[in-house]
Amino acid sequence: MMDPSVAVIWMFLVIFALTALVTLGALVGLVKMEPYFLKKLFTLLILQVVGSVVGYAAWAFQAARSASVDLRSLLLSPQYGWDWQYAQANWRSRIYFTAAGNGRIAMNGETSLVDANGKEQTIMTWGSAEPFELKKNAQTVTFKAWRMWSAAGATAYPSLKWEVGKKVDAEITIHPEIGLEGQSRDNGAANSWGMMMTPAFP
Repeated sequence: MMDPSVAVIWMFLVIFALTALVTLGALVGLVKMEPYFLKKLFTLLILQVVGSVVGYAAWAFQAARSASVDLRSLLLSPQYGWDWQYAQANWRSRIYFTAAGNGRIAMNGETSLVDANGKEQTIMTWGSAEPFELKKNAQTVTFKAWRMWSAAGATAYPSLKWEVGKKVDAEITIHPEIGLEGQSRDNGAANSWGMMMTPAFP
């Protein structure tokens, strides 16, 4: 059974070919047609050509962009790991990815609470449940992980004192995107809201 997307492509190719044949036949006199309809058909053919070129260019650009990102190399490349900011709570996470043999990757990291003087204390640790695989040319990866609150986390957030030392299962999904960082300050206010923005998804 033919894939539906392939069937749609073939349908549009057939429509394009028939439009081109009828238009060219009318231009050379093989097909009798009123000038008004010939003009409309010729306009339709031009629009189909332009649409095809634009569609192909968009597909080629997306394919080139996807092919240019090697997610495995990207994860392993930073010498000092990856920063993961949760500015609203003054949290800063440093995440590390390391090669774990047999083509697998392991993740570990910690989350710190940053006070007004810039001093950091570790309130949470992270790790992958086990080394995970990353398929060739993959543009996203999802893996099992865990997080655990520290004693310092319970000091900062007393309601979490019963959670210290307990591993909480998590699932992490990562894909390359572009992010924006900044701040918002109310007029006349001393403090500002940290902002870490990434592209929105439906």
